[in-house]
Amino acid sequence: MLDLHTYEHKMSRTSIIRNGQTISIPRENYAQIQRELVKAYRSTRSGGTQIIINRIMELLNSEEIRPQVFRDRSPVDGTGKLEACPEKWGESKSDEDHFGDAYEIIPCDHIPREELVEVLIYSDTYEQGKDLVRQIRSVYPSIGISLAIRESHGTGTKTDLELSNTKLHWGEQDVASTWLALSKKGSTKYILVGRNMVNFTYHADIDRMLRVINSLAVDAVGGAVRLEPEGRWFAGCYQ
Repeated sequence: MLDLHTYEHKMSRTSIIRNGQTISIPRENYAQIQRELVKAYRSTRSGGTQIIINRIMELLNSEEIRPQVFRDRSPVDGTGKLEACPEKWGESKSDEDHFGDAYEIIPCDHIPREELVEVLIYSDTYEQGKDLVRQIRSVYPSIGISLAIRESHGTGTKTDLELSNTKLHWGEQDVASTWLALSKKGSTKYILVGRNMVNFTYHADIDRMLRVINSLAVDAVGGAVRLEPEGRWFAGCYQ
């Protein structure tokens, strides 16, 4: 059995100062902690948990782990522009629980949103789809939208003028194949899959989704706003 003195001599160690005390951790274990933090950060669906893990990383003051989790906000090749401007936490100007106005955008030269994102939606009827498109346009007037409609295109049915800039796909019965077909037809780098979407407001912050997907090492971001009548989340829903 090795005593502590011999063990330190045979294995390099990393020292962390906490509350004025030095904690010595074998470098091999320290590297494993880094890898496990990266796994935890990528696998968790909770934003609160990600914040906690981020704080742990900062406490560890690791320059090796952060590039594995956070991407540099570098300009897109050939454009000199960012896909999304960075944000900073300010102070909420209202008493609303979501603190949506507490994030302040730092102005920058960025690629127009409509060149990056197309919204995909699927509705049972033409009227339902038209209402949802109207809600999206009220927030993002120029963003591209592809609307799949379950019902068939009836004889004499006229497309409303407000849907003239929307791609319509009629008679789409199979939900899974419809989503796959819509995603393949997209011409933008990103798509917003509006699965089970019945309402759209400014809280569906596409710009913030772009910031998150650009700053975190992830391939997709998402959220849900469905609530029980009592104001609680449905089982299985994540914020």
